[in-house]
Parts: sequence; structure tokens; C-alpha cells
Amino acid sequence: MLAAAHATCFAMALALVLGEAGTPPEPIATTATFVLDEVGGAPRITRVALEVRGRVDGIDGAGFRMPSIVRLSSVPSRMRSTET
Repeated sequence: MLAAAHATCFAMALALVLGEAGTPPEPIATTATFVLDEVGGAPRITRVALEVRGRVDGIDGAGFRMPSIVRLSSVPSRMRSTET
């Protein structure tokens, strides 16, 4: 359920960023896969993979390197924090 919630949140944030850049997306499909490993005797999310599919008129692969989109990709690293 956490992976599904993360994928949905990421898709909504991505749609917002793209819309604010003047390139609103067509429907976006996003999936998230989490890898749980044992760290210090407790299960931890150690890897996150997001797959995003969609169509955005007026933007190419380089457009997905906009700083606002790159910042979105750092969200999983904060979720993986092993600090309690």
C-alpha cells in the first residue's frame, strides 16, 4: 500500500509541476516498487523504483531534467531514511 500511495503522490506532484511549466500532461500512469531489506535487525525500504508513463505535448526527454522535476525524484530518498 505504501508503494501505491507513493506512486499516486508522485504522479500528482509531477502533473502539478508540468502544468505550472505550461505543459500539462495527458493521463500519467505511475508505478512504484519498493525493496525491503533487513537493516540492523529491522525491515527497511532500501530501494525505490518509479516507472512513469504518459504523454506531455511540447516536452522531450531533456524537459524531464527541469530542476523542479529533478527535485521530485529525491522524494524517495527521504522516505528511505533509516533514522528513527
